[in-house]
Amino acid sequence: MKYTRGQLDAIMVVAFAAGRDAARRKLDELRAAGPAFTVHDTGLFGRPSADNIVGTMLDVCGNAGLEVSGKSATHRALRVYLDRTVELPGGGRVYYRPSWPTGFHFDIFDMTGRQEMSVNEAAIRAVKRVLDEHGLDGTRVSTRID
Repeated sequence: MKYTRGQLDAIMVVAFAAGRDAARRKLDELRAAGPAFTVHDTGLFGRPSADNIVGTMLDVCGNAGLEVSGKSATHRALRVYLDRTVELPGGGRVYYRPSWPTGFHFDIFDMTGRQEMSVNEAAIRAVKRVLDEHGLDGTRVSTRID
């Protein structure tokens, strides 16, 4: 699988749009369900204060990205993005960086503008589907709670 930088950028733009659409749909679903958590300020010594509610959350705060094996054809194709943030045509940024122990981690930023983990996960799963459709497979969705 050989892609030029222009072809990869075009794939990323499509992936970015798919991710943004999936994120919007998930966020609409969460908003319809209403807040899942109440956020309390902590008092002295980190103890939550029941009367000091500072807001609500639709989901836990978290992030998502793609893990890529350093030995894969996908990694060889994505190396053009290695260790730098690249602005995509039409908006958005991609960043591809080394990550232990799997090899590399691929992030697409500015897709959701949200911190809800399920929104970010929906977005990155849509990105993965687009990459898979273009032969950039062998990736694994990675999530983490912040």
